[in-house]
Amino acid sequence: SFLAGRTPEELEPALAIGRTIIGYDDSIVRSVKKSYKLSAWVGRYPAILINGPSHLRNELADQLLSENQIPVVACFTIRDQSTVVSLRSKDTKINHYAELFGGSGHEHSAAYSIKHGPVIKFFLSSLTRKPTFTERLKLAFDLLRGKY
Repeated sequence: SFLAGRTPEELEPALAIGRTIIGYDDSIVRSVKKSYKLSAWVGRYPAILINGPSHLRNELADQLLSENQIPVVACFTIRDQSTVVSLRSKDTKINHYAELFGGSGHEHSAAYSIKHGPVIKFFLSSLTRKPTFTERLKLAFDLLRGKY
């Protein structure tokens, strides 16, 4: 093993790098968790909905759960062709909701992925900018015609 026979002094540079990485990730989580503004519903349960970096979705969701009196956190990451959603809860069984979208998981920790179709793309663009009247009107007509 890499650690076998090494002295604490020999391991200190690697430990220092590890502490730096963990500290950096913690600062990202602290910064991102301040920014949640949207609330959502997962089934009949109120939820915090937040966009977080993919490698920190779990940590972000766990911290938000521990600091808020809300039963579910839905942490999502937008990728090129899909959005990944991680669901977390303390006591609420949420794996069923992930399964509805083709995902899976445990009772209190589950995830799913949604491919980006026109409706999802429209929704995601509205998170970053307000859609124009023409864009909203076109989507409404397309939905009424059953296009999606």
